[in-house]
Amino acid sequence: MEGIDLEQVPPRKGTDSLYSDRPRAAREGSSGMQIQGTSARWTGSGEATAQGCRELLATQSVDAVVVGVGQTVCVVNDHSPIAALKVTGTRYKEGSYGLIEGQLTVWDLRADGS
Repeated sequence: MEGIDLEQVPPRKGTDSLYSDRPRAAREGSSGMQIQGTSARWTGSGEATAQGCRELLATQSVDAVVVGVGQTVCVVNDHSPIAALKVTGTRYKEGSYGLIEGQLTVWDLRADGS
């Protein structure tokens, strides 16, 4: 199962195993899509910010978030910078796990504050 390797510059597809904590797409139910890995849906007004995502991930992170077009999700793993993915498309039937398309913003800020 591929995911996004946020530690690479620029970020690129990872070669994740099923047990990796990198953000990745997965099917949900009969037609939904989710982002798996440490994540939190952006609920703030306006565009996601580095500090806003950091606070959201520290207080409201979950292991998977069901997503739809137009939504933004803050993502991180233990060693990566914080990022926000704005979902621009989902393809439930693509590949083995589905596909989420989006705009990815990665900040030079980690969850631990470094």
